[in-house]
Amino acid sequence: MINEALFKDLDQFLAVEARLQGELGNTHDFVEGVSAFLERRRPRFTGS
Repeated sequence: MINEALFKDLDQFLAVEARLQGELGNTHDFVEGVSAFLERRRPRFTGS
């Protein structure tokens, strides 16, 4: 993301950010983080 911010304009950067957030929202760690928050427990992240 840092490289994208340095070499693209704001609209291009925001498009990349939106794409990456969509991809990361489908990971196990994202689901685990949300679940842990809602269940008021510590998350158990695995890096996947």
